[in-house]
Amino acid sequence: LCLSFLDNSAPILRDLFFISGNGLDESTAMLDPIGRKEVLETVKELNKKEGITIILITHYMEETVDADKIFVVDHGKLVMEGTPKEIFARSEKVRLCGLELPQVTQLADELGLKRGIISIEELVNELKSRKS
Repeated sequence: LCLSFLDNSAPILRDLFFISGNGLDESTAMLDPIGRKEVLETVKELNKKEGITIILITHYMEETVDADKIFVVDHGKLVMEGTPKEIFARSEKVRLCGLELPQVTQLADELGLKRGIISIEELVNELKSRKS
């Protein structure tokens, strides 16, 4: 479970922390790429091996592509909810919330490819299908 918030003081945030107790607020914000990767791998491992639900709060959309679900809160209001593919297929709305798309999604959009591409593999497959 992954949450992306613009307003970390949103009331919904406090409620979610009280319910789950497993929240990470901008846990990778000041880390270098290696440290960021290590934190995210640990979070994934806890989720997969231990079955622990993790609420990850981040402005880095690259960190959300493996989430089960994303909630986007803007100024304390829930404005979008869905899988990463569903959220990033709505790239204009994501941008209107002041968030940047994952790089691969941004590239696919700039190339005029289908919406919601969230992995390099999907991008390559889409490019191959257009070449055929």
